[in-house]
Amino acid sequence: MKRNKGISTLGVALALVALPAFGGMCSAAATAAPTATDNTWEVDGVFSDACQCSVFCPCEFNQKPTFGHCDDAAILNIDQGHWGGEKLDGLRVVVVSQSPHGERLVDTVGRLKFAHIYVSQGSTDAQMNALAEIVRRSFGVFANGVSKLAVEETVERVPMTVSIEPYRYRATIPGILNVDMEALLGGDGRTPIVIKNHPYNPLGLDDPMVAHSRTYTYKRGKIDWNYSGRSASIRHFKLVGEIRPAAKTAALAGTPAVSVVHLVEPQTGASPSEHCAHHP
Repeated sequence: MKRNKGISTLGVALALVALPAFGGMCSAAATAAPTATDNTWEVDGVFSDACQCSVFCPCEFNQKPTFGHCDDAAILNIDQGHWGGEKLDGLRVVVVSQSPHGERLVDTVGRLKFAHIYVSQGSTDAQMNALAEIVRRSFGVFANGVSKLAVEETVERVPMTVSIEPYRYRATIPGILNVDMEALLGGDGRTPIVIKNHPYNPLGLDDPMVAHSRTYTYKRGKIDWNYSGRSASIRHFKLVGEIRPAAKTAALAGTPAVSVVHLVEPQTGASPSEHCAHHP
């Protein structure tokens, strides 16, 4: 398949192998259990995000954000995965970030205005650190030679609820975030709209499901967003890499490990139902 290259670090990072039936997580192929000395990492799951752009986000068509920058909230729902010897099956992580004005989020990883990574209050130290590393690599820090999403990057444990229903993904952090994303159905009134052969198509990205935010509010300090009814998208992703020292000094202070990511070419020519079971 012909793909546009060099479009974004996020697009290169997310190796999306199938389009989910929006009912939850697809069944992933069984992987060997990680060992304590394992120097690899792998995640397979669903990446969904909402922004303040009008539906559908113009960033998907290589245009600038509707309102000049990206105010993004993403849920990484991990079906199966591990970071070294730490298993991550069934864990979720939420990321809220903002791009510099006049630029897309996908083009500014490493110099975002801020990035706040939230993990469940019950996460262990090892899980929290592993999830933060997965987020950084999913967003593409390795491609930019940096070790953090932004100078103002935080990783926090919070009381967080993530729920997944057919055609709907939701995350709630009391007093901070409420994001509820739902697929937009096509002409048949039953299946989601999928953008085929769209120009925002770097290596590893499959066709996106078009969604919108039923609710999207975020409050933190002076930030008070309300972008309900705006754009959202859903993608299945699979990332596999090696944990090893960075080949060069990172542009931002942070974690010392950078990984090599092996992209998995998405399957084409099949409908979502041929890849995933519909979860009631």
